[in-house]
Amino acid sequence: MDSGSGTPSSDTFTGVNGTLTLQVGTELRCGNLDSQSSYTINNAGTNTITANGNVTIAGTFNTPNNSTLVMTGNGKTLVATVQIGSLHIGTTTTGSPGLTATVSLGSNIILAGHMEINLEGSLDVASYEITITGDYWINRGGSWDPENKAEPISLSDSRFEPRSQNVILNPAGSEFRIYGNNRWYNLTCTKPGVTIKFEVNKIQRFLPGGTFKIQGSSSQRITLTRTTAKDVPSEPVNYQTDGLSWNPILNPEPDETIMWRIDMLPPSVLALDYVDVKYSDARLHALGVGDTVSLINATTGNYTSPYIAATCFKWIDGIIVVNSYTEDSDGNGKIDRIRVTAETSLNYNFTDFDVEVQGYAINRLKGINGFEQKTSGMAPYLGSEFFIWLVEKPYLDTDAIPSWRITRNTSLKDQSLQKYVLKQIIEGSFETPTDTAPPRGGYALSLINGTDTFVHFSEPVFSDKSAGNLNAAASFTSSTSMSVVTTLSGGAKEALITYGSPRSIDDIVTGTTKFQMANIWDNASLPHDYSTDPSWTSIGRPMPPPYNAYGYEGQTNPGTNWTNDWPNPIASDTFPIANDNTNPTASHRVSDVLISVPPASAADDRYFVWPIWARDSVITEVSESQYESLSGPEAASQTIGLVRDFTGTQWLRDQDITMQVRVNPALAPANLSLHFDTNVADTFRASAVNGPAGLWLPVFNNGGPSGAAFSGIVPWPNNALHGGGTSLYGGTRQGLVLPASALWNFSVPATDPRVRSVSTLEFFLAMDNGSNTTNPLYVARLDVAPGAPIPANWYRLVRPFSFDIHDVTKQRSNATILNNVIDPTRGERVRLSYQLTKAGQVTIQVFTLDGDLVQVLYRGYRQAGDYTASWDGKNRGGRVVARGMYFIRIVGPDIDEIRKVLVVKE
Repeated sequence: MDSGSGTPSSDTFTGVNGTLTLQVGTELRCGNLDSQSSYTINNAGTNTITANGNVTIAGTFNTPNNSTLVMTGNGKTLVATVQIGSLHIGTTTTGSPGLTATVSLGSNIILAGHMEINLEGSLDVASYEITITGDYWINRGGSWDPENKAEPISLSDSRFEPRSQNVILNPAGSEFRIYGNNRWYNLTCTKPGVTIKFEVNKIQRFLPGGTFKIQGSSSQRITLTRTTAKDVPSEPVNYQTDGLSWNPILNPEPDETIMWRIDMLPPSVLALDYVDVKYSDARLHALGVGDTVSLINATTGNYTSPYIAATCFKWIDGIIVVNSYTEDSDGNGKIDRIRVTAETSLNYNFTDFDVEVQGYAINRLKGINGFEQKTSGMAPYLGSEFFIWLVEKPYLDTDAIPSWRITRNTSLKDQSLQKYVLKQIIEGSFETPTDTAPPRGGYALSLINGTDTFVHFSEPVFSDKSAGNLNAAASFTSSTSMSVVTTLSGGAKEALITYGSPRSIDDIVTGTTKFQMANIWDNASLPHDYSTDPSWTSIGRPMPPPYNAYGYEGQTNPGTNWTNDWPNPIASDTFPIANDNTNPTASHRVSDVLISVPPASAADDRYFVWPIWARDSVITEVSESQYESLSGPEAASQTIGLVRDFTGTQWLRDQDITMQVRVNPALAPANLSLHFDTNVADTFRASAVNGPAGLWLPVFNNGGPSGAAFSGIVPWPNNALHGGGTSLYGGTRQGLVLPASALWNFSVPATDPRVRSVSTLEFFLAMDNGSNTTNPLYVARLDVAPGAPIPANWYRLVRPFSFDIHDVTKQRSNATILNNVIDPTRGERVRLSYQLTKAGQVTIQVFTLDGDLVQVLYRGYRQAGDYTASWDGKNRGGRVVARGMYFIRIVGPDIDEIRKVLVVKE
């Protein structure tokens, strides 16, 4: 050891047996200090022990309040199993320290004196607690900005790491002072009658889960108040009685630089009993006033009206709803929750809490019975916000602002005291939320070789923040003109954008070609700002300024320029990351459905995929290669079990089904999939508010910002999540080169539960294997006749392909006649369906009532199977027969039946 100046000796001082007496003015300087249990140190006078290494004090330590232990080493440990005097970590109190001193505790410590963490020092309590019986604590080294730094804070910044331990104040005198910005877990004082003073303009932060426990008695209350900085010789006159000179009408918040500041991060606990509080600023997280807590008003200085006598800010005797906001959390253009901001941190106990939302149902499957804690954010919002989850509407509605009110609450209370239930400013009234759901381009539609793109927005939109009319030049890059299709509340809900060049099939089919949108806003109004409302500031309770979750929440000061968050810009491509609210931009693929225009000829190539035919188990007279030569009506009239029209006018039986489709020769997909359902529920079908009424779609991601490539064209995807579902089958290419390579066949077994009689089978095709459930492009049809002009409202005419399924009631011997009243002059035919259970000769003939032979429909050998014969009402000479009754006789294996036919003419 040494007693000189400069860096202490690196030698170890070890006390084993004996006694060391330190007189007045003595400084013991060493590396490590090891005073063992058998050793005694007498602190005969005021002295200093400076150690640059580890310190262990386990022996007798007499008159500890005479001693100051200074630790200057890095990565050192302090073990003191007996009470010691004051503790200094580092030595530098002003200027810039040249060294660092980092110390961890290796035991609980009891200080008879004070604690100083100096500019180069840091102290980690590890798993131990500190008890102080001296008169002050100072943390000079903390370089962090408590208001703008969220947890966790590094030790190098905060300089004191409390972990989950306790600091106990048990001052020998009547006063204890705390200086600097400090982080506490548990800070406790239970000595009645003392006064604890905190340095003004410094923040005492309590970490989540910790407790600020100050407990006096009814006869000896504890006072929490302010004090000046450590280097100020004394407090000004009337410092503990003067007003804040605060006029809330002119200044919504008092001057925090003359108050001690407290920040209790939820869910920390405020446990104050028999406590008087003065000059405390709790604006970061408002605190409830307990039953035995008094807020002391000023008695001197400037506190007469319009100034107020209150010396505390945001210590409250009840909590209210401040603001609420609509949100579209998954970015699909539908509001799904209301974010509620309360006046202070909440306990988030929703067990006996409920609300009513006008026009919307609570989504009880989310959170706790439809309510959920908001876990992100920063002071003063962190811990004071929660969500009311809503059941989404079947249409886009980001402009909706449904009013709501609390209908029951005995459980949702303030966090610090668990005492005050959350209420509304006017109990029982309806709160009108602020619109913070950004508008979105819900879906777009384009046709092959068309110059127009139709876009449906989630709400009425405008071309500037002042509700200017949407226009092509400002809002749609490279467009030549624009017409508004639907106007709502003065804004454009739907628009048709015209471009100079037509959309090619490649532009649409890949889904990667996008049209660009810019400078588009909704017309959302600014929220009410209670922080500047005289009716609230006049009583000393200004509220936090509002903020838009898609705007400034990520900034260090969410209260700065909050008005810039409104109106809402169009949702960004990286939603929920906020869009630029000065020049917002977004993009969208040019079409969210591959719309096939019915081909009128082989040269008509405005389709992606088109179904050619479908048949059940029938064995047709016409070969497959000739199916395409038949028109839809011809196929329907000549045979049972063959469909050539896919608009829902033809039918197949409940049997195994084969379908053939043609892919546009310009495309060569590696896969092709068929998606279908039967008797689709109306809940999945678009209505006029969506656009193309009657349309539905198979699975797509109607939630999640990254996956909601389109939304609003139908209410919901027809999938299991929404109580529906579709069948999926892969196609088989019929060749490797054209024209066969463009043909794909699908086989659908009758065992599929969705193939059932008395139903309408509706289907879509997709140029993948069906695995794209996020942002698929389904092939649908334009509901116009082949070759017909494209109507002006083509975007309303998108439909699934479809045909009906129903069984035929079989007649005797499985010989069944259909449409047995015909007019041959109108091309009508009678059809005879028959099933052979075994092979054999078959003869089908037509006779008059007199038995004269009119026509032979079939004569020959048939294998067992399902067949159809038809008669066109003509004789063997090809002439239409006369009006009257005729007979069709069928003779075959186990069949000899006659069926009547009536021929009529107009």
